Amino acid sequence: MSQFKWQQTIATAYFLSVTPYLAKGIITHEEDRNMNLTEDMLELMRREADSANNRITMISMHVRDKYVMPRLANAMNNLKLKHIVYGEYHSIDTSVATLNMLEIIIKNINSMTGVGIDMYSLIQLGLFLRQQGQNVDFVKLETWLGRLGIKKMVNLIGNMLILFFGFDDDEIPFVHGKDSKAVILMNSFMDKVKDTVGAHPVENMTEMDNVPRLTVGRVFSGIRYFGYMPAETVCRTVSDFTKRLSEIEE
Repeated sequence: MSQFKWQQTIATAYFLSVTPYLAKGIITHEEDRNMNLTEDMLELMRREADSANNRITMISMHVRDKYVMPRLANAMNNLKLKHIVYGEYHSIDTSVATLNMLEIIIKNINSMTGVGIDMYSLIQLGLFLRQQGQNVDFVKLETWLGRLGIKKMVNLIGNMLILFFGFDDDEIPFVHGKDSKAVILMNSFMDKVKDTVGAHPVENMTEMDNVPRLTVGRVFSGIRYFGYMPAETVCRTVSDFTKRLSEIEE
């Protein structure tokens, strides 16, 4: 691959906030002469890989003495979530891996209904399935998803993993059918990535800090998921709209 294409690939990784994963892959194969990376590129990737080692390996060792779960937007769902976490944490057969899986799922949901698809969180979910999936109680997990009213949304996220990362259907037990919207969402997402990175060409590695991150979505971007989880979507949209109004007033 040409050095220009490597620059654009690295810039895309920065834009998506997934540089640690790219860096680990590059450093694993840095002795391959066909890689065609400059020394500046390799040095940048070495630094990223070193800083990312603990962050990535912790995905498979995600255990806490006192569990703190991300919040949902809907107050009733959030109360149900607290009961789920409290009950599981004090259970005689506590499944930490299942709680971890629920946490990563909720992070993905919060991102999608807020700023849009978060590739870092999606990769986290895929890694956790591959590394710790055998320790997850999927029967328990699906019961929780049903109580929270997010099963359909999680099925959509699972379809994204199958579409984008090549998972097989049987690798993701919480996927119970194809969802054509996954293709539409991922194609729209990748078009946005191409447009943004293309509008910010990177001439050398010292400019990587200037690559824009995918952070801010539209106020009503989450409303597209109304059919998947109505209560959560409405509460998230109202919350974001109120927050934006308060920022304008300030």
